[in-house]
Amino acid sequence: MSQIETIKELQAKGLGPVAVAERLNLTRKTVSKYMATDGFQEKPNEQMEAQPSKLDPFKPLIQKWLEEDRKNRYK
Repeated sequence: MSQIETIKELQAKGLGPVAVAERLNLTRKTVSKYMATDGFQEKPNEQMEAQPSKLDPFKPLIQKWLEEDRKNRYK
């Protein structure tokens, strides 16, 4: 059972956020946040969308360095 479902189940039994937080070893703030939601839908992680790497501008240079290093190692 997911943590959110457990929180909702304990809420339905009449437990408050402090009691639920103590039982599940969570912060009261976290429990209160999930108690305030209507459903169990988890929001997709917006950061998981493809974002360019901060290293993208430097990748050609890094590749060049690695290639030079490979050549120097096997001389």
